[in-house]
Amino acid sequence: MVIKKFAKLCNCNPQTIRYYDSIGLLKPVRVDKFTGYRYYDAEQALQYLKIKKLQEASFSIEEIKELLELDDDMIYEALIKKVEEKEDELLKIKQIQKTYHKEMKEMKQKIETIKEDIMKTSSTIDFKDQFGLEEDEFFEIIQDTNELLDNSVTEGNIRFEKAEEEEFVLTDDLKLIYESEEFTKVKDVLKSIPALKGKHLMHIILKKEYHDNLAFISVLTSLLFKQLNTKSETVFHFEPSKDGKQCIRVYKRKK
Repeated sequence: MVIKKFAKLCNCNPQTIRYYDSIGLLKPVRVDKFTGYRYYDAEQALQYLKIKKLQEASFSIEEIKELLELDDDMIYEALIKKVEEKEDELLKIKQIQKTYHKEMKEMKQKIETIKEDIMKTSSTIDFKDQFGLEEDEFFEIIQDTNELLDNSVTEGNIRFEKAEEEEFVLTDDLKLIYESEEFTKVKDVLKSIPALKGKHLMHIILKKEYHDNLAFISVLTSLLFKQLNTKSETVFHFEPSKDGKQCIRVYKRKK
């Protein structure tokens, strides 16, 4: 039968049948080489029903292709497993629901603590001497950082967890492409850092007084992002200096 009649038998739109053909799920038994008409056997309606039900059960196209090769008993077993998977997912969602408000409140409290720490430590920085910034420029960056922290609560794009201090480890997939000489002021090295493309790691060694200063780290990171001015995937690794010397190294990831 032609596709229109076959679609009527399946109680669907002919476009659905064409789509299943295009992705290799339900091929016509014959295609007229002159007219391009697709012809289907009535028995293929059973195949259509299997495809439809498996899609409704959230199986992927690739999974459906594999299941169509199996008998009905094995398909039924696959449906049982799918039910178990969905039950596990539902249980996880219910657990998330129970703790959602509590965790959001805790995260907001953490962020407020960070914001307070940034404002408190900002008063200890000579922003003009260190960064070459005027007062309004400096506090504009601080304000932008606070807004970023606020947005992270709703967007869920930042996590703030106190991690153990990790030493930088140079691995084989990193190639050094820039290294600053020992510096005392950020403004002296900032503009010498090259624009980046691709994946990079920036290893920044700071005196402990700066490394522990959230305002300093926030402004430095913001200025570095502005200087890079690219869509480079750059990871920042901050490390306290052991000998009082400060340095910035940029590594390109080979892979």
